[in-house]
Amino acid sequence: MSDVTIERERTSGPGPDGGGATEPHLGWLVAGLSAGAGVIHLAMVPVHAGGGLLDPLGFAAFGWCQLAIAAIILTGRDSKRTYAAAAIGNAVALGLWLWSRTTGLPFGNHANVAEDIGAIDAACAALEVGVVVLAGRLALADGRRSIGRLAPAPADHREHRQR
Repeated sequence: MSDVTIERERTSGPGPDGGGATEPHLGWLVAGLSAGAGVIHLAMVPVHAGGGLLDPLGFAAFGWCQLAIAAIILTGRDSKRTYAAAAIGNAVALGLWLWSRTTGLPFGNHANVAEDIGAIDAACAALEVGVVVLAGRLALADGRRSIGRLAPAPADHREHRQR
Protein backbone atom coordinates (compact mmCIF):
# COMPACT_ATOMS: atom_id res chain seq x y z
CA MET A 1 0.00 0.00 0.00
CA SER A 2 1.22 3.46 -0.76
CA ASP A 3 0.72 6.50 1.37
CA VAL A 4 -1.63 9.05 -0.09
CA THR A 5 -0.52 12.63 0.28
CA ILE A 6 -3.27 15.19 0.10
CA GLU A 7 -2.38 18.75 -0.67
CA ARG A 8 -5.11 21.19 0.10
CA GLU A 9 -5.79 23.74 -2.58
CA ARG A 10 -4.33 27.04 -1.48
CA THR A 11 -5.68 30.40 -2.45
CA SER A 12 -3.97 33.70 -2.82
CA GLY A 13 -3.98 36.11 0.06
CA PRO A 14 -1.93 36.84 3.11
CA GLY A 15 -0.95 33.82 5.16
CA PRO A 16 -0.40 33.63 8.89
CA ASP A 17 3.27 34.49 8.39
CA GLY A 18 2.45 37.68 6.48
CA GLY A 19 2.91 36.22 3.01
CA GLY A 20 1.96 33.29 0.87
CA ALA A 21 -1.43 31.63 0.70
CA THR A 22 -4.14 30.81 3.20
CA GLU A 23 -6.53 27.91 3.46
CA PRO A 24 -10.23 28.68 2.94
CA HIS A 25 -12.03 29.13 6.25
CA LEU A 26 -15.64 29.26 7.42
CA GLY A 27 -15.64 33.02 7.07
CA TRP A 28 -15.74 32.52 3.33
CA LEU A 29 -19.02 30.65 3.72
CA VAL A 30 -20.35 33.52 5.86
CA ALA A 31 -19.26 35.91 3.09
CA GLY A 32 -21.09 33.90 0.43
CA LEU A 33 -24.28 33.65 2.46
CA SER A 34 -24.14 37.34 3.36
CA ALA A 35 -23.51 38.37 -0.25
CA GLY A 36 -26.43 36.25 -1.42
CA ALA A 37 -28.79 37.87 1.08
CA GLY A 38 -27.41 41.31 0.20
CA VAL A 39 -28.02 40.81 -3.51
CA ILE A 40 -31.60 39.70 -2.82
CA HIS A 41 -32.22 42.77 -0.64
CA LEU A 42 -30.83 45.11 -3.31
CA ALA A 43 -32.85 43.39 -6.04
CA MET A 44 -36.02 43.96 -3.99
CA VAL A 45 -35.49 47.73 -3.60
CA PRO A 46 -37.46 48.66 -6.76
CA VAL A 47 -40.30 46.31 -5.81
CA HIS A 48 -40.70 48.10 -2.46
CA ALA A 49 -40.29 51.64 -3.82
CA GLY A 50 -43.95 52.25 -4.63
CA GLY A 51 -45.34 53.93 -1.52
CA GLY A 52 -42.59 55.73 0.32
CA LEU A 53 -38.89 55.87 1.09
CA LEU A 54 -38.73 53.84 4.30
CA ASP A 55 -39.10 50.38 2.76
CA PRO A 56 -36.67 50.80 -0.17
CA LEU A 57 -34.11 52.56 2.02
CA GLY A 58 -34.34 49.75 4.58
CA PHE A 59 -33.84 47.08 1.92
CA ALA A 60 -30.92 49.02 0.43
CA ALA A 61 -29.29 49.55 3.82
CA PHE A 62 -29.48 45.86 4.74
CA GLY A 63 -28.27 44.84 1.27
CA TRP A 64 -25.24 47.15 1.30
CA CYS A 65 -24.32 46.15 4.87
CA GLN A 66 -24.47 42.46 3.94
CA LEU A 67 -22.28 43.05 0.89
CA ALA A 68 -19.84 45.10 2.99
CA ILE A 69 -19.52 42.24 5.50
CA ALA A 70 -18.77 39.86 2.63
CA ALA A 71 -16.13 42.21 1.23
CA ILE A 72 -14.46 42.68 4.62
CA ILE A 73 -14.22 38.92 5.09
CA LEU A 74 -12.97 38.19 1.58
CA THR A 75 -10.27 40.87 1.78
CA GLY A 76 -8.92 39.30 4.97
CA ARG A 77 -9.81 42.23 7.21
CA ASP A 78 -12.27 40.20 9.25
CA SER A 79 -12.20 39.92 13.02
CA LYS A 80 -14.42 38.62 15.80
CA ARG A 81 -16.18 42.00 15.72
CA THR A 82 -16.94 41.53 12.02
CA TYR A 83 -18.60 38.20 12.72
CA ALA A 84 -20.45 39.55 15.75
CA ALA A 85 -21.77 42.44 13.65
CA ALA A 86 -22.80 40.02 10.89
CA ALA A 87 -24.63 37.76 13.34
CA ILE A 88 -26.41 40.64 15.08
CA GLY A 89 -27.30 42.49 11.87
CA ASN A 90 -28.73 39.39 10.22
CA ALA A 91 -30.61 38.46 13.39
CA VAL A 92 -32.22 41.92 13.26
CA ALA A 93 -33.12 41.39 9.59
CA LEU A 94 -34.64 38.00 10.43
CA GLY A 95 -36.58 39.49 13.32
CA LEU A 96 -38.04 42.21 11.10
CA TRP A 97 -38.88 39.62 8.45
CA LEU A 98 -40.67 37.39 10.98
CA TRP A 99 -42.53 40.38 12.40
CA SER A 100 -43.63 41.44 8.90
CA ARG A 101 -44.91 37.93 8.19
CA THR A 102 -46.82 37.43 11.47
CA THR A 103 -48.51 40.65 12.66
CA GLY A 104 -47.09 43.14 10.18
CA LEU A 105 -44.63 45.93 10.89
CA PRO A 106 -46.15 49.06 12.46
CA PHE A 107 -44.46 51.25 9.85
CA GLY A 108 -43.74 51.29 6.12
CA ASN A 109 -45.84 50.83 3.00
CA HIS A 110 -47.84 47.92 4.45
CA ALA A 111 -48.20 49.02 8.08
CA ASN A 112 -49.89 46.44 10.33
CA VAL A 113 -50.52 44.06 7.42
CA ALA A 114 -49.00 40.57 7.65
CA GLU A 115 -47.35 39.79 4.33
CA ASP A 116 -47.30 36.38 2.68
CA ILE A 117 -44.11 34.31 2.67
CA GLY A 118 -42.67 34.14 -0.81
CA ALA A 119 -39.95 31.92 -2.22
CA ILE A 120 -37.47 34.77 -2.62
CA ASP A 121 -37.86 36.17 0.88
CA ALA A 122 -37.79 32.64 2.36
CA ALA A 123 -34.52 31.99 0.50
CA CYS A 124 -33.11 35.27 1.82
CA ALA A 125 -34.17 34.35 5.35
CA ALA A 126 -32.48 30.95 5.00
CA LEU A 127 -29.24 32.66 3.93
CA GLU A 128 -29.51 34.97 6.93
CA VAL A 129 -30.03 32.04 9.29
CA GLY A 130 -26.79 30.58 7.92
CA VAL A 131 -24.99 33.87 8.52
CA VAL A 132 -26.31 34.12 12.10
CA VAL A 133 -25.27 30.56 12.96
CA LEU A 134 -21.83 30.56 11.32
CA ALA A 135 -20.90 34.15 12.14
CA GLY A 136 -21.98 33.60 15.73
CA ARG A 137 -19.80 30.49 15.86
CA LEU A 138 -16.81 32.39 14.46
CA ALA A 139 -17.38 35.34 16.78
CA LEU A 140 -17.16 32.99 19.76
CA ALA A 141 -14.38 30.73 18.41
CA ASP A 142 -10.74 30.78 19.46
CA GLY A 143 -9.56 31.19 15.86
CA ARG A 144 -10.60 30.65 12.28
CA ARG A 145 -12.14 27.32 11.48
CA SER A 146 -10.99 25.74 8.24
CA ILE A 147 -13.49 24.44 5.76
CA GLY A 148 -11.70 21.09 5.98
CA ARG A 149 -12.93 20.71 9.54
CA LEU A 150 -16.49 21.37 8.39
CA ALA A 151 -16.50 19.13 5.32
CA PRO A 152 -13.41 16.93 5.02
CA ALA A 153 -12.68 15.57 1.57
CA PRO A 154 -13.48 11.90 0.91
CA ALA A 155 -9.79 11.34 0.16
CA ASP A 156 -8.99 12.41 3.72
CA HIS A 157 -11.13 9.54 4.98
CA ARG A 158 -9.31 7.04 2.76
CA GLU A 159 -5.98 8.31 4.02
CA HIS A 160 -7.04 7.86 7.64
CA ARG A 161 -8.31 4.32 6.96
CA GLN A 162 -5.00 3.28 5.39
CA ARG A 163 -3.02 4.11 8.50
